[in-house]
Amino acid sequence: MRKPVENPIGPVARFSVVMFTDIKGSTAYYSASGDVAGRRKVQWHDELTWPLVASHGGEVLDHTGDGLLAVFDEPADSCRAGMRMMEELARQNAGLAPSEELHIRVALHAGVGLREHDRVFGTIVNTASRIESVADGDQIVLSESVYAHLDDDLRSRCRFLEERELRGTGRVHRLYELVWRPEPDLPRPAWAAEAWLPADGGSPLETVLVTGARATLTALCTDVEGSQALGQWSPSAVPLALRRIQDVVRSCAARYRGAVQRAIADIVHVAFRDAALACEAAIEIQRAVGTER
Repeated sequence: MRKPVENPIGPVARFSVVMFTDIKGSTAYYSASGDVAGRRKVQWHDELTWPLVASHGGEVLDHTGDGLLAVFDEPADSCRAGMRMMEELARQNAGLAPSEELHIRVALHAGVGLREHDRVFGTIVNTASRIESVADGDQIVLSESVYAHLDDDLRSRCRFLEERELRGTGRVHRLYELVWRPEPDLPRPAWAAEAWLPADGGSPLETVLVTGARATLTALCTDVEGSQALGQWSPSAVPLALRRIQDVVRSCAARYRGAVQRAIADIVHVAFRDAALACEAAIEIQRAVGTER
């Protein structure tokens, strides 16, 4: 048995972004369509994803059978690679029978891992693998360690998913979805809208005010209830709490094509060109903040 080649330098600790991809439903497809058809679908995945990893500065380190393990130096590059994968798959799937379409899930996690030759070791690999098991087909799910390093443009494309303990990691992780698919255009209502959406069941948001008028911008203003009292009781908790709620507001605003105008302390102002979408965003914000408690 040949011994592994020794590295005189040894493993190097290095910040990396780990990407896992996985073909949705591959086991069932193999069973229904046979090994040859299943292998062709895996080859389709490889021919599409591997070049996109390379063109975005990443490196494929391993083939997982029906997916890949890759590493990137920059979180933004990993996100853009994932988005291009999804966009290209959507284009190639157009016109195919549903059973023949290829759908993948993408997971991203960042941290310090051990790099040795063409391999990566450490908790970042295990965590990224657990995140991949959470994702669904056509979905890019990333950890907060990736989200925290993104610029405003990419952050605006993300929405908060959930907090959950990932098996084997020993802690709770905040997960986000990177929304790659453009939101469909909805008809703009020809009526003025004005609505007060009160807090529901003790939500931290005191009120979400939506006002709108025909052919004008719609303004959405959020205000966090009890932030001053929280500051007196636990000053260190305020920045984290406000950042989490601001993340929720930004994510919901982006999903409904709004633009954050300013975020000062516990107040966020968002502008929309569609009053109906502003109302939808306000409702989702209340629901999302309720899950943050």
